[in-house]
Amino acid sequence: MSRAQKNLRLGLAATVLTSAAPALGAETPGYPERVLQWSVQEGETCAAIARSLYGATKHAPLLLRYNTVDCTNGRVLPTGKVLVVPEKVTELPTARLRSMTPTVKARPPGAAWSDAASGMPLYRKYSVNTLTAARADIRFSDRTRVYLAEHTLVVIYGSASQTAVAKTKPPIVELDQGEIQAGFAAMRGRTVNIGTKGGGRVMSSSRDAVLRRKKKRTTVSVFDGKAEVESAGKKVAVPKNFGTSFIKATPPKPPRPLPPAPPWTGTAPRVVLAPVGDGVIAAKWGAVPKAVRYRFEVARDAEFTDLVIREETPPDVRAFRAEKMPPGSYHLR
Repeated sequence: MSRAQKNLRLGLAATVLTSAAPALGAETPGYPERVLQWSVQEGETCAAIARSLYGATKHAPLLLRYNTVDCTNGRVLPTGKVLVVPEKVTELPTARLRSMTPTVKARPPGAAWSDAASGMPLYRKYSVNTLTAARADIRFSDRTRVYLAEHTLVVIYGSASQTAVAKTKPPIVELDQGEIQAGFAAMRGRTVNIGTKGGGRVMSSSRDAVLRRKKKRTTVSVFDGKAEVESAGKKVAVPKNFGTSFIKATPPKPPRPLPPAPPWTGTAPRVVLAPVGDGVIAAKWGAVPKAVRYRFEVARDAEFTDLVIREETPPDVRAFRAEKMPPGSYHLR
């Protein structure tokens, strides 16, 4: 194929992924960089596309930044599949601290802990630690999101784009202690791979899966989709509304049903605008037998990817009220 033919091929297959042409070098809305769409032609592999787009097959891992495809052993990609790819060769942080409250610590490998800040870039083997009453929302370069509860310590490893093309995907984070909510990737057909200290693995195809590690015990609760939990060489499949657990390096227990969500009581959950313009969110719910605690969440979207509030109450507290909320639409669960 001549250079002219290659340029023509690129012009036909790759289009800018945006509704309006942004300024040169500007980010595509929803992405941390300017991206293109590439329509896979018959017989194409990741290496062939990388050579056409970036001039060298060594850049094939860039195709994994925003796509779930198999690039191993020269595997041919599905004809007609549309890939979202970086416009040019770039290096991005493994993740960013999207939001946090109130005090979160972070440290590079081998360095001391320091105060983190919203928007802070996080690279491979960075550690993040939430303190008392703290929360953190981590967004990876492939747009996977992980939400940290208080007293949670994780080590960042990375998404597929930061690793060599391999059959076994590495974990994006390793949970040392505390609780994380991993999901949102399932909305794009992805599987989130999370490690736990001691060698456990959780492969979550869920928009809402919660992992909690307290001392040597790890519990996995799946509220949407499914997950596969592996420990001590044994695997169990955990369907929606089921959970499992394992202690240190022991096999996971057979999945068992999770308790149902409590019913709303009294008037339906509501958002009210006070006369001065301050928003009030009020909600009450009924008791669930043997409940240890309740988790209450408020988000700006129905998928709960944009969390505003996430609180837990003891079993004798079954009401929630928030004041001075900005006007807007809120979803409660």
